[in-house]
Amino acid sequence: MCKIHLPEWISADYLKSLKESEKTEETFQELPYHYMEISQLILDNFSDEIEEADKLKALLKDLEDIRADRIRAGIETVAKQVQEGEQILSVNLNNTGSLEILSIKRFFLESMEMFRNLTTYSSDRMSGVGQTLGGDPPTGPSGAPGRSLRRYRQN
Repeated sequence: MCKIHLPEWISADYLKSLKESEKTEETFQELPYHYMEISQLILDNFSDEIEEADKLKALLKDLEDIRADRIRAGIETVAKQVQEGEQILSVNLNNTGSLEILSIKRFFLESMEMFRNLTTYSSDRMSGVGQTLGGDPPTGPSGAPGRSLRRYRQN
């Protein structure tokens, strides 16, 4: 038989302090990139060998919920900034875990593309680029607003 040695970050005291830090600090606290997967594997398969396994699971779930709420709040902030006409060039996701990124990846990428299209379309409308005679915006192959190309004759 062998005995499992838990990583330092899987302890009740450390997780409690990390949970409090996540609530008060502006940035995400540092954890291993695959902390959720590692902790789930350890606690699901070796819970009978670990003291306070249920308490650790609860603390990790609380931590996961806090971090997920912070990510959602960050997305809402970005959406509000775009609505106000600000251009978003980057988003800081330092110290987020693999499953946290995976949970927002598709939504976030599609949202950023939509925001980019809206700001491009809006700035084109303001400058008159791509306007047709009727004033309606030109459409691309998918029917979405796009830019029209003009050809100039060379004499």
